Amino acid sequence: MRVEYDAYNVDDILRMMIRDGDWCCTFLQRGSMDVGVLRLKPGEEDPQAPHVNDEVYYIIKGDGFIRIEDKDIPVKDGSVIFVPARARHKFHGNTKELVALYIFAGRDEDLTITER
Repeated sequence: MRVEYDAYNVDDILRMMIRDGDWCCTFLQRGSMDVGVLRLKPGEEDPQAPHVNDEVYYIIKGDGFIRIEDKDIPVKDGSVIFVPARARHKFHGNTKELVALYIFAGRDEDLTITER
C-alpha cells in the first residue's frame, strides 16, 4: 500500500501571504478536508462568511475573540475552536497579529447569499 503525504511549513505560508497581501490561504485540499492559515493584523476586520462545512481553528499565535453567532469566545495561543457548518463567525478584538490554522470537514466553501 502506498501512503501519500504532504508536509508544509506555516512560516513559509505566512511569508507568501504577506508578499501577496492575502489574509487567508487554503494550502491543502483533499476530498475529505481543506486546510489553511488565516492571518489578521491588529484591528483588521475578518471578512469571512458562514461556511458549508464544519470548521476547526487552532490559534497559532495572537489574542482576541471569535464571535460565533451572538457569543464572544476569547482566543489566545493554543486555543482550539469548533465552528459548526452554517454558523456566522468572525474574529475580532485582536491586539496582536492573529494567526490561525483552519481545518474544514470537506470543502473550504462559503454559503451563498440565498443559503444564509
